[in-house]
Amino acid sequence: MTKKLLAFALALLLCASLPLSALAAEGDVSSAPAGAESSAPPAKEQGEQLEGAPSSTLTEEETETSKPIEEEPTGETPTEETPTEEGSTGEDPSEGESEEQNLSEEEPGEEESGEEEPGPVYTFITGEHIAYMNGSNDYMNPENNLTRAEAAKIIYTLLENPLEGEEGSSFADVPAGIWYEDYVNSMAAMELIEGYEGNVYKPDSFITRAEFVTILSRVYLPEEGTEDITFSDVPEGYWGYEALKNAVHRGWLAGYPDRSIKPENNITRTEAILVLNRMLGRSPDKDAINNAGRILQFLDVPYGYWAYYDIMEASVPHEHSAAEDGSEVWTSFTPKTSERAPGYYLIDGQLYCVKDNGYYAKSEAIGVLDFNNDGQYTSGNADLDQRLTAIVLAYTDPSASRFANLRSLYNYVINHTTYRTADWIDEGATGWEEWVALKAFQAGNKGNCYSFAAMFTMLARKLGYQAKGVSGWVTTPYWYWDIDEHGWTQIEENGQTYFCDPELQWNNGWDLFYKKYGSAVTYYIVNGVSLG
Repeated sequence: MTKKLLAFALALLLCASLPLSALAAEGDVSSAPAGAESSAPPAKEQGEQLEGAPSSTLTEEETETSKPIEEEPTGETPTEETPTEEGSTGEDPSEGESEEQNLSEEEPGEEESGEEEPGPVYTFITGEHIAYMNGSNDYMNPENNLTRAEAAKIIYTLLENPLEGEEGSSFADVPAGIWYEDYVNSMAAMELIEGYEGNVYKPDSFITRAEFVTILSRVYLPEEGTEDITFSDVPEGYWGYEALKNAVHRGWLAGYPDRSIKPENNITRTEAILVLNRMLGRSPDKDAINNAGRILQFLDVPYGYWAYYDIMEASVPHEHSAAEDGSEVWTSFTPKTSERAPGYYLIDGQLYCVKDNGYYAKSEAIGVLDFNNDGQYTSGNADLDQRLTAIVLAYTDPSASRFANLRSLYNYVINHTTYRTADWIDEGATGWEEWVALKAFQAGNKGNCYSFAAMFTMLARKLGYQAKGVSGWVTTPYWYWDIDEHGWTQIEENGQTYFCDPELQWNNGWDLFYKKYGSAVTYYIVNGVSLG
């Protein structure tokens, strides 16, 4: 009996001296990183590449839309509802959690009752409202699908202290030096993204809605006891079920009116912004934006675009505070300047002007050119604007120089206009170009010399030229210096004055395009002053 007692005491002594990790070796502690879903397919994502190809459909309307936050504007698919208040759209799940997270902590649900829910494995930037979606060449491409490379950059940008990637590429299809190399390698080092069989990442592939929120759920881990979701297209055995449940519970996604959530649909750039704004607790201050005259940040995001304000929240860095009701108040912000050099740009038939300060002209006049609140040149008449745009689209070449396109429009007037009697303009009169041009266009490109001049003047303005119609007298040695009342176009460019006379060229065949006064066969007089 004494030997048995001594052996038992020795056993107790040995157990007391062992490390706790050895005692837990046969337990249920997961060796996978917290939040990792080993059974899920790789998460597709896409961030901020050179999002180049412009695909703008611009509108001058400034009406605010009443569409739900995640509505599809085409109407072809059911629209997603705005999250309910139960979704905790603006709450930072990391609040109140320990700042130091053990990456090998137990999976949620394995903790003992009464312990805190797991917080983020890593931390997103929530205090500072940085720009995390920037577009390219002044285009946001809001309806484009997000790629896996772009998603990696966006999420990397929003992390407080992202890890550096391991030396060398993490994936066979992520070459050294490519713009997204550091983002992808870092995300792989943090085990927030995986890859496909064969060690490929497929950076240019699109990321689905389920895959996007799966990555986010590896930062903000699912909470224990979250209510199950019952969407028609998400069976309980679906690979991304837990991530989608987490996204719905936290208010990142709400689903569509038909009780679907469309997990396999590619997520658009705008939809990704909406998810991230909700996750970060960020909401645009519409009053601040409106009071500043609104922001012309992207040529394909007009003021009437259904997610205009959310895109501003994501793309305009700003200081902020909280109102009494908890809403976000922008205290200061500075929109980014254009990526284009100062000058005039004809884009999809619309003229824009980047000023010397780097911002687009809007609600202002630059010489004879008026720009509306959307930053587009306007004649002041919607019918005339529509006609000018149609002609410019048909008779200019986007790859050609501005001057070459001016010549093309000059030839258009000469080759597509027929002479007929029309209104006579008093000598030295001004401001007649718009209405004379509109009458000529409405008549089927018919009119007199003033009509020819007015049509070309308005088309030249559409290219950004400081053009005006001039009414006076013309003479030429071919007429033995007889003078005749006449109208022509005058252009001021780089401190020089040029004239263009489409009607006399149409009638006589003389080259009268973009000439200096006194250098052609014609001579002009206005109010007794010879222009040469």
